[in-house]
Amino acid sequence: MVSIKLSRLDSEQKYNVKSSSFETKHISLSVHISLSERTLGSKTTFSDPPSSQLQHFRIMARAFEFVKDITNRKDLWKVVVKVKDKWSGTKDGKEYFEIVVVDSKGDDILVLVPHELKQKFEIEIPIIVNKTYTMQNFQVSKNDDKFKPSHHEFKLRFNDGTLVNDVNVHQIVDPVPNFKSFTEINYGHFREDYLYDIIGMVDELGFQQPHPGNRKVQSNFVLRDLGNNVINCTLWENYALKFFNLQNKSNDGPIIVFMKYAKIKAAGKYALTISNTWTTTKLFINEDVREIIEFKKSLTAGIENGTITAVAETPSQMMSQSSGRTQFTPYTPEQKFYHNAEVMPLSKIVQLPQDTKCVTVVTTVKVI
Repeated sequence: MVSIKLSRLDSEQKYNVKSSSFETKHISLSVHISLSERTLGSKTTFSDPPSSQLQHFRIMARAFEFVKDITNRKDLWKVVVKVKDKWSGTKDGKEYFEIVVVDSKGDDILVLVPHELKQKFEIEIPIIVNKTYTMQNFQVSKNDDKFKPSHHEFKLRFNDGTLVNDVNVHQIVDPVPNFKSFTEINYGHFREDYLYDIIGMVDELGFQQPHPGNRKVQSNFVLRDLGNNVINCTLWENYALKFFNLQNKSNDGPIIVFMKYAKIKAAGKYALTISNTWTTTKLFINEDVREIIEFKKSLTAGIENGTITAVAETPSQMMSQSSGRTQFTPYTPEQKFYHNAEVMPLSKIVQLPQDTKCVTVVTTVKVI
């Protein structure tokens, strides 16, 4: 026998239903269905419920929940979110992608879309940055990633039961970056496993490695915020190349660097430094994005009212100025001399197709 129990706030009624196709739209608040093994022959028997009482009931959909409430005590969560950011990665030769989603209260959480579901949620039901969705049913686990773009205690993983719908049905305002204060960083108020939003102007250039060689491609410089606080920054590989391209094109005006999901390395063998991750970090340099536009406005106002000191506006000014800071190593005379020059080993120099003027920098090991 199929037993359907209908409950209301003031009373609880129980009916045996004859037809499995009865109108569920008349059922109210909650429906609990249990199956028993008692049947007559091969058919289950039901009895008619009083129609006058069923009209007071209707089925309600699962209520929406908030991101901050998500824990691993269950997997059947249902949230309305906006996709904040998205990036791809590879593990064991298989591609996947991750997203950070945010709800109407501004709380976010990391979501992994594994390789086996990547095509479904990129082509069939494409998940796109800045669009809103209703998402439900996930695998919930502890957020134990080495670097955490979301500071939520848990993270989500799509599975075969995950449902994504209601594309752009809900209205959620664009999330506002929560910039990490340079003062807090310099005082050690950060976690190395957390990723942060950072913005500042390039105040001084340090060692630059624009081409692969004995060291990885990198750009080292000092960032300064609107409170004249400074912090070291290192960009690696493709992130450094983006900086070099912009630096070569920039003739005047300060260079503003905006990083989403930057990591912070505490002082140890090297100085306290901000840097990029290999895939997660988003880098914007002098681009027409809201955050940089607002920073430039505040910078201009600060210079006019005298709260912000002089700004280095060209790479040469950044290289030549002396800050007297002990925690950061600026350009040495040799580095200034071959700044932006192509660096290559002797084995490649001897293979050049034409005569070329070269500057060779060597270290004397032994004089015979």
